[in-house]
Amino acid sequence: MGLLGFIGGCIGALGSAIMGSAIVQAAISLGTTLAASIMAMSLPQILLCVYICVLIAKELGILGPEQDEKTVEDLGDRAIQAREKGIKPENYKTYEEYLKAIENFETDPVRSSNISWKRKLDSGLSLLLTLINIKSPDSKSIIEMFVKGVAPKIMPDDKNSVLTAGVVDEKMKWSMMELAKNYFATLKDGGAGVKELAEFIAQKNESPEIYDAKMKADKELKAAIDEINKGEKKS
Repeated sequence: MGLLGFIGGCIGALGSAIMGSAIVQAAISLGTTLAASIMAMSLPQILLCVYICVLIAKELGILGPEQDEKTVEDLGDRAIQAREKGIKPENYKTYEEYLKAIENFETDPVRSSNISWKRKLDSGLSLLLTLINIKSPDSKSIIEMFVKGVAPKIMPDDKNSVLTAGVVDEKMKWSMMELAKNYFATLKDGGAGVKELAEFIAQKNESPEIYDAKMKADKELKAAIDEINKGEKKS
């Protein structure tokens, strides 16, 4: 699924979300705030949060199975260049119309090469988080849990918070992707998906089964992070 499929999936998820509605405005504000918080982190912490957001978006039907952080980066590149040409959310009646404008926008390869990886990811993540929050407001509880509580524990002494275009360590990428995938896989084995976990964190569902699944997933995640941090200290 390319960007066209991504936009199509989003439109199906959104219906006709009116741009000036309280729901859309709150989602845009939250998406921008969360993306900014994530981008202020170190590289490994950023990558974990991005993969968590991507996996949530996949379960909600916003992203396709084969899409990853590259889709978010491409979307961000497109949104940045479109904004420079006057294509902004506030200029459209619905979020669907804005997404269609982004879909039809042709990026300039030269301009793309001059936009940093971090800025593209920030812009794309802001848009993706807005879509997640429009479709599933409770999902913000999962993202906030990782942004505020989990990600800061990964390589807390890492100073690589200033990123340059294209500088992404593949081993680190793989490690963060595995943390995110394994967390949701453990939850799924215990009978809890994104919806159930979001409701549990938001205290809307106190099922003991979800509690047990979360406790197991949390324990495994902590052990995996400890191993990563141990390895970094040795090196």
